[in-house]
Amino acid sequence: MRAFILGVCVFVTAFPAQSWDGAGHRKACQKAWREMSEAARAGASQLLEITTADDFANLCTWADDIAERRPETKAWHLLSIPKDARAIDLARDCTAPQSCVVEQIGRNANILASAAPKAARVEALKMVAHLMADLHQPLHIAFAADRHGEGIPITFLGRETNLHELWDKLLLDVPDPPSRGYTPFLQDMTDKYNRERWSVGTVRDWAQETMWVMRAPPTGYVGNPGGLVFDELYVKQNYLVATDQLDKAGVRLGSLLNKAFLAP
Repeated sequence: MRAFILGVCVFVTAFPAQSWDGAGHRKACQKAWREMSEAARAGASQLLEITTADDFANLCTWADDIAERRPETKAWHLLSIPKDARAIDLARDCTAPQSCVVEQIGRNANILASAAPKAARVEALKMVAHLMADLHQPLHIAFAADRHGEGIPITFLGRETNLHELWDKLLLDVPDPPSRGYTPFLQDMTDKYNRERWSVGTVRDWAQETMWVMRAPPTGYVGNPGGLVFDELYVKQNYLVATDQLDKAGVRLGSLLNKAFLAP
């Protein structure tokens, strides 16, 4: 029966229903707000008619909220690659009419930095703020055959679910999550170091990086036959990876918005 179910999934064209959960997107956008320059925060505040980091973070789920009304946007949250791929190939993986998360981040960033009408720039800002976090969700740079992990049933901490939902929500919600235990000084130094190295590169480079997180054995995705049980060891191996991915998204979104709001 399992083989039959997985075989059927190859022909399903529906896309995963979520991308991180609301808390994950808000975490990335809170981080981005701190990374933004005063000019970028002022520009975003004026454009979105907001005043605080919380206001900004609360708008970062908008792209999920409108997905059912605008189904053409669903593919924008993802990048589907062949199972044997070792590199992102946009000519192969990001074609019309579906497009993909890499192309849509670039397209919306360009709209935001342009002299487009306010309504178009507002939508572009809300879209890129959401999609940057999606770019860093490992199961969003994944395989269409199993619907980016939705077609892989698992048990996680006693709960029956699927691998995509585990990364979208359940992994971030675990009780008593692991911590690096950094002192404030060491955390500040780490943040500075990470900011410098995470801000470089292109959107495609960041997608490539996420692809390797997806392919890493601890993620438990590649070669998963379904029906596996993941426990506290999985949390120890992956929780900090997930939070790092959201921090990367925040740093990179902040850097992108700093550039967009400096554009003439």
